[in-house]
Amino acid sequence: MVSDIFSSLLYIRRLDEYKSVKPYMITFDVAEFGQDVEQTNLQLEPRPTRLRDIKTSDQKFDINVNGFEMGHFPSSILSSQACEDDSFVRDHYYQEVVRFLQTRFGPELEGVHVMTHKAR
Repeated sequence: MVSDIFSSLLYIRRLDEYKSVKPYMITFDVAEFGQDVEQTNLQLEPRPTRLRDIKTSDQKFDINVNGFEMGHFPSSILSSQACEDDSFVRDHYYQEVVRFLQTRFGPELEGVHVMTHKAR
């Protein structure tokens, strides 16, 4: 059974300015470039949004249609005990994840890089 919750998410406002200047946010300090340099031109607005827990959904999600997909990825090297060893996860499991993604999405997938992980 799929369950929904309702919340508010921030979306970029639709401004005429964005037709000629793309929305941006600079993630480093811009003070050294002068007072007229803006950190961001983003204007956000909250919108009510339905959030759906899809873990139990029967729907098949596809990265080309939905922008994400879910699947089963059984690890051949990772045990629950190994999950607690951050260096093991980075040194071995990350490589396994990269190989899985390259196999799943084909040779045109270049530059796969695992950024971080969180054991739950």
